[in-house]
Amino acid sequence: MSVDKLEPLVSIFLPCFNHSKYIGKAIECALNQNYKNIEIVIGDDGSTDGSDEIILQYANTFPKIIIPVISSKNLGMNNNFNNILKQCKGKYIAFTSADDLLFKNKIDIQVEYMESNTDIALCGHDVDWIDENGSNIFHEKYTPRFGSGPSEFIKLGPLFAGTSLMARLDKLPISGYDTNIKIVSDWKFQIDILWNMKKYGYIDKKLASYRRHDGNLSKSKRRIIFLDQMRVCYFVIKRSRGLYIPQCIYFIFSGSYRKIKKTIRCFKKEGG
Repeated sequence: MSVDKLEPLVSIFLPCFNHSKYIGKAIECALNQNYKNIEIVIGDDGSTDGSDEIILQYANTFPKIIIPVISSKNLGMNNNFNNILKQCKGKYIAFTSADDLLFKNKIDIQVEYMESNTDIALCGHDVDWIDENGSNIFHEKYTPRFGSGPSEFIKLGPLFAGTSLMARLDKLPISGYDTNIKIVSDWKFQIDILWNMKKYGYIDKKLASYRRHDGNLSKSKRRIIFLDQMRVCYFVIKRSRGLYIPQCIYFIFSGSYRKIKKTIRCFKKEGG
């Protein structure tokens, strides 16, 4: 898209908590987009490692582009997310994280897709999966996803990596992220966006790098995640008056099956 045209404003949604090792590079990737009509809304949730200072340095250098939302104390992930959303003014919201990397043509390609498909509320794309050092790690390619409504997102979980998402601001749930869900609130957020049969689409290109920290999922967090998933299913069933019970049952049992298979593989590996 030409800069001379009246391009729609895009808000890059960038939360941060104690990611001083990565936040500078994440901001640089956002600033270096080919698409220029952007604002970068960065929410720091009471970091203690100097992340906030890095954010403010960039904000002072790029005051017309970067909007810092700095909290003096840790408010929790979802409160930080909602504080960021309140400052977003763009027609489209591009979601990313402080440890992920956006490719230069990401926003350009996604805006073109959304402008050409005006009935799409949410779209995603493929990503490179990288470890904490930036090395590529294997992950199965996403199956192209097109559809409407939250059914597949309930049944299978999030269909796209979080840093690949772009959504229309006017399609976001008014309540934002559900603070009742501690960790997997992004899953419920996507379900809420697609409620009432809103459409979603897929771009068959790699447009970002998603950083995976395998060590982040401690046993205690796994328990919280499981409880979160049960809460999401409860809210979905209650809101739909039972319509999505089969999808919730499928999600619960398929998730349990995957965990059992993973445990067996680890057991065989240790034994062999």
